[in-house]
Order: sequence, then structure tokens, then C-alpha cells
Amino acid sequence: MRTGVLKEKNVASTLNSKFVCAWKNIDGETTCGGSFAHELTDKPGFCQPGDGEHNTQLCVFTPDGRLLDVMAGYQTPADLKAELEWAIKEMAPIAMNDKIKDDVKKQCLQRTITARMGNIKSFNTAIDQKYLNKHVLDNWTEFSVTELIDGRGFGDHFFGRTGDKASPSEGIGHVPERTQASLDSQRMAEITAEAVKLRRQWNLAGEKLRRDIKTQLVDLETEYETLKTRQQEASSGMRGTGSPVKSPEPKNG
Repeated sequence: MRTGVLKEKNVASTLNSKFVCAWKNIDGETTCGGSFAHELTDKPGFCQPGDGEHNTQLCVFTPDGRLLDVMAGYQTPADLKAELEWAIKEMAPIAMNDKIKDDVKKQCLQRTITARMGNIKSFNTAIDQKYLNKHVLDNWTEFSVTELIDGRGFGDHFFGRTGDKASPSEGIGHVPERTQASLDSQRMAEITAEAVKLRRQWNLAGEKLRRDIKTQLVDLETEYETLKTRQQEASSGMRGTGSPVKSPEPKNG
């Protein structure tokens, strides 16, 4: 989040101009999920919105530390920007109005949240807003990660290593099926893209380079089929599409 989403231009502009930002290291706390070790050179693993809810929570508080919004887990730059704008435009004017009593403020904010929840399609955002509806304007010291992540049903989370040195023994806990399926789907998409590039190179390559390309394509096809088989087994025998990674046949001339 910090090295990818939070530094995205539009998100960073909103955070720098509208908020005072702070963060807390929750490593070692009981609510924190496990993570695979990874090298600094490893590329980021695939994440869906809401993944890693045990490890990452983003909270919006008033200047005096009362809760205005909360998001658990990974957020895309677009989703985070939209959520921050909603808190600024819809929540803050009510919460910061000194002419309204606190109990009335809470009721007004709860009506705002309830009206919004009818249009929310994301399961994770709906859970976040359910927590917010109950705890809006709570003091920051009352914030409960345990309650926020309760009911999501994802189990222990971690972000797996995607580099060459990946080893399951380095992880803490287990890979939830939902997370593994996401990682597998991401890798299958990467394999397909790699295969397209190699097939383009094939058309312009000489004999020696074509042998190397064919070897790479065979390895990619094998990996793709392995991932596809695992997905089919996880889906109770549902049949998927065939591998898009096929070694090209030599062309005469």
C-alpha cells in the first residue's frame, strides 16, 4: 500500500492537501496476519480489494480523533481516492459542525452511511460501512480491529512471495483458497502475456533462437496447465478453458 497505492499521484495529492497522515506498526499484535518473507527485488503479489484485512486498516479521523471512515485491507488507488473524497464531502461537514450536538451528529452521519450502503456492491466495503455505522464518531482509542474484520470469512491472510526463491516453509499459517486462486489467476495472465511476446519473437527469429523460444513456451505451457488443474480441483471439477500457451510449429522457409 505505501509503496504503490499511497504514492499514486491522485491519492497522494488528496492525502497531502486534505489530511494529516500517520501510521502505526502492528507487527506482532494478535490481530495481525502472517506474511511470507520476500526480497526487496520481488515484484508485488496480486491483491484484490479487501485482501490483507488483518494487516492493513485505513482510518479517517476528525482532528480531535473521532472516527469518520474506515477501510480494511488492500484498496485500489481509484477506490481509495473515492472513499477519501466521500469522507471529505459527505461526512466531514457534519462531523465538524460545532452548531450540532454530538448525539445529533451521530444520527445524521448514520443516516448518510445507511443511504450509501444501498448502493455498495463490494462485500468488503459493505462490512467496513457496517462497522462504521455502529462506531462513527467513536474516539480513536475505541477502534477495534477484531470487530472490523469479524465475519469476512477469509481466515489468516498473508502476502505470498512471487519471486524465484518462494518457499512455503517461509510462510506463517496457510494459504487460504481464495488468496491462492487470486495468485494463480494472476500468474496465468502473466504466462499468457509472456507467451504472446514469445510467439511474436518466433516469427522473426532464426533457427537457434526458435529452439530457445520453444523451450520457454513448453515450460510456460506446463506451468499454465499445472495452475489450471489446481483451479479445477478447487472448483470441484469445473472444467476450464484450454491453455492459450502453445508451442508454435516450425514453418517451412
